[in-house]
Amino acid sequence: MKKKEEDHLNHLERLIEQQTVELSATKRKLQQEIKEKKIVEDELKDHRDYLDRMVKERTFELRKVNKELRAEIMRRIQIEKELVESQRFVNRITDATPNLLYIYDVITNRSIYINPRVTNILGYTHDQIKGFGNSFFQHVLHPDDTKIFESMQNNLENTEYKDIIEKEYRMKNVHGEWRWFSSRSVIFKKTSGEQPHLILGIAEDSTERKKSEEELNRSREQLRVLLAHLQSVREE
Repeated sequence: MKKKEEDHLNHLERLIEQQTVELSATKRKLQQEIKEKKIVEDELKDHRDYLDRMVKERTFELRKVNKELRAEIMRRIQIEKELVESQRFVNRITDATPNLLYIYDVITNRSIYINPRVTNILGYTHDQIKGFGNSFFQHVLHPDDTKIFESMQNNLENTEYKDIIEKEYRMKNVHGEWRWFSSRSVIFKKTSGEQPHLILGIAEDSTERKKSEEELNRSREQLRVLLAHLQSVREE
């Protein structure tokens, strides 16, 4: 009987020892799993922190870019408003001046711009001027004065921006009458090779002045003839 009890106790001790070993192994496994889980959680936390920082930095950058973009848009809107206002100002000046304003391409020998005042001075309608295209001057310029614009490029080779170019020529109005014009031009743009490209000019209708000069010259000639006749009579 005692033997059986001892065997039973031994068996129980072995079971307890086996369970203790199993529990220790399970404990180590759990500790390892907890450790690995902790590592994974730390890594996940690092990733979340990294992502949070990236999101914050990206959000800050996007807000900054958005702010700069809005500022640029506002700046462009302001520039466009200023350009429109400047264009209106230029248009008011060109409409108010009593003379012709023009931009002429001396390389292609064609007019780039003529202010609306031409309709009052020469009588051509907007549609007629539009029909002439960029060769307006060629259509209305006197045949004897065409060489003035054709030779202008050669005359401009040594001309600086500050130099004033003075020309006198005739243009035909809508009624077929030849009108004299005195123009003063300056170089508006040069090519990359520093060759004259565009000139900006203003032309004044000098027909009445030319008529007055001619009348004055005729009066002077008549006076000279009369004085010569009086001198001849006096000598006789």
